Amino acid sequence: MEGFEFLGSVSGNTGIIGFRSQTKWIFQYKPFPFSLVNISSYFSKNQKLVVMPLFSIISVSFNNKEGLKKTLKSLERQRCRDFEVIIVDGGSSDGTGDFVNGVMAPYIKFISEKDDGIYDAQNKGIRLSSGDYLLFLNAGDSFENDHVLQRIKDSSKSEDILYGNILMIDRAKNRIDVKYPDHISYEYWYREKYLCHQAVFFHKRIFENYGLYDLKYRFAADFDLLQRVWFRPGITKKHVDTVVVIYDLEGVSAKKENEIIIINEYKTIQKKYHPFLLYLFYSSLYDPKVSFSVRFYFNRMLYLITKPFVVFVYILKRILIRNDKKLYESLSIDKNIKPFILHLSTSDNSGGAAKAAFNIHKGLIRKGQNSLMLVSKRDSDEETVVLAKESSGFGFLIDSIVHFIRNRKYKKAVFKKEVMHSFQNYSFLDIKLILDVLKPDIVHLHWIGNNFIGIEALSEIKVPIVWTMHDMWPFLGAEHVCFDEAYKTGYAKDNVNFSVWERKRKVYSSLKIFPVGVSRWIAGIARESLLFSEFPVNVVPNILRTEIFSPRDSAASRDILRLPSEKSLLLFGSDYRDGNKGYYIIEELIKKYEEERNENISFVVFGSAPIELKTKYVDIIHLGYLKSAEDLAVMYSSVDITLVPSKIESFCLTAAESISCGTPVVSFDTSGLKDIVMNGVSGYRSLCFDKDDFKKNVDNVLLEQKSAKYKREELYQWIKNHFAEEKVVSDYIELYSSILSKR
Repeated sequence: MEGFEFLGSVSGNTGIIGFRSQTKWIFQYKPFPFSLVNISSYFSKNQKLVVMPLFSIISVSFNNKEGLKKTLKSLERQRCRDFEVIIVDGGSSDGTGDFVNGVMAPYIKFISEKDDGIYDAQNKGIRLSSGDYLLFLNAGDSFENDHVLQRIKDSSKSEDILYGNILMIDRAKNRIDVKYPDHISYEYWYREKYLCHQAVFFHKRIFENYGLYDLKYRFAADFDLLQRVWFRPGITKKHVDTVVVIYDLEGVSAKKENEIIIINEYKTIQKKYHPFLLYLFYSSLYDPKVSFSVRFYFNRMLYLITKPFVVFVYILKRILIRNDKKLYESLSIDKNIKPFILHLSTSDNSGGAAKAAFNIHKGLIRKGQNSLMLVSKRDSDEETVVLAKESSGFGFLIDSIVHFIRNRKYKKAVFKKEVMHSFQNYSFLDIKLILDVLKPDIVHLHWIGNNFIGIEALSEIKVPIVWTMHDMWPFLGAEHVCFDEAYKTGYAKDNVNFSVWERKRKVYSSLKIFPVGVSRWIAGIARESLLFSEFPVNVVPNILRTEIFSPRDSAASRDILRLPSEKSLLLFGSDYRDGNKGYYIIEELIKKYEEERNENISFVVFGSAPIELKTKYVDIIHLGYLKSAEDLAVMYSSVDITLVPSKIESFCLTAAESISCGTPVVSFDTSGLKDIVMNGVSGYRSLCFDKDDFKKNVDNVLLEQKSAKYKREELYQWIKNHFAEEKVVSDYIELYSSILSKR
């Protein structure tokens, strides 16, 4: 112990031991059974000298064992070893405790217990820390390279705050380098709004002098701490120009649905700590609402001034320049291959109906058939899918006038907002021109909403029409889904659907329509409908691309999507604003598992709108909108159950794709789902629309998954036998031949 000076005090058999090496005093609480005079002897005989580390790396974790492994690996690689690791776990059930105990080392401290959120856990880590500088590197985050701590150490001159740069990697694996300025002013906190917490090293005296994280903030307690100390006199700060951390853009504070809460918390904190006049000036200057209002009124004024001229030029151009005619005349079509099938669909990839139409068209092409597809929204690069031009000439002008008159009437009408309505007042396509130029043998209609084809424009089709019913709109009024029997009885004259239904009735009377139901259910009600009862209705299911939608390795799929490996994953895909899709059932299901404090279940949501529920025990993971079939197949393979609580589905591509990937489905015993979900074979159909029975079936499938009841290859083979491309395309070719033979 030579060269060290001791201080000490004793209370019972616990004391505060202090020693000084050179000029640095280090204090530790130590239990020891000796009086103060024996301290030196105790240390020299029984205790190796423990020098306090320069860095305390605090890592908060909850059911993220894989993320914690990644973080610890990053720490193991650091060349500078002058650090301790404090792991604060929230009482995980995924084996985190066993993992940490298996890698325990002298420089690791570990605590596992329930907490009140991430900032409460970080406060616990602060209390356990003994280093000079504290960095919060939570489970899943990692250092950018092996020299980070060494560079920070070399740059440190005992400043209060050291901060570096970050590297962000988004879901598309794009690298986003963020370099912070050397000097951060008040303006910066309004213009850029953040300094990544994982790149900031706080000296411990910051917490000793100014307090810990304020737990009243759900997402912005780190921002509160920075604003609390940043502009205080005497606080020293230094920017170290090195990349510190790879920041996880999928963390809870980086999620889109939390953005509004975070912004509001930031505003509250800025108002609290910043001089009032500066707050007023900068919040007005950089507030998105204020800047949006300025831009809105400026653009509105510009629009009103230029509108008459723009409208005149646009109308003149549409009348005089026949771009649509030039396009269709330029298409190369072999008229010697019969029959020539022309598919008309609003899109080739946006939504299940569009994908189904595209699959039929591509299947016909692969079968050597002469098929062409016209769309108003094109996502594929398929040569035989053509992005149609808007109708032009004087017909367009007449359509626009009619649309204006009808639209005024429909805007005043009252209708069910939760169900999509298509009034089809005018036509994007000039059907007469297309048929005159292309001369198809059969026109195959699919989903034609968003005014792709106006109702009256259908009367221009003189050849046979095969109409694949992807929903109920073809034989209803304006609505796409009907929960009563209006399709059989018609509509009252004061109903907004009546005029649309009446327009259809007049047009259909002169057409040769061959409706096709994608399920036995929709074919059955089409036969009962007033509009389609006189037409021969066939049943041909949608195509499942079984070469893509096939079982993948579940663990590997979870790893690709960064989903938890130990939890049961329940998948739901939809826009909650669509009342038909059963969002309320999913919401109730989440609440039930939350009441049960079930931490073993996570909900995985894909689609354009996330589920906005606050939960403590049940994780909700948002994947966003997935267009790639490969990505969808990986997603289906990664989960345990796909939930389809829809009231009505003509076919339900989501259910079929899931089963094809070997994942069972829980739905209601309704509509087209009866053709896809086989009770006890590929999942369960619950009592319509009983949320308790739905949950019971979800729990049953979770138990059955543990016993490996569902054989993924058997589910795949069942789908392949019923919905493979070869079978469906052959049915359509047979239908085309039958129609043309009767002409």
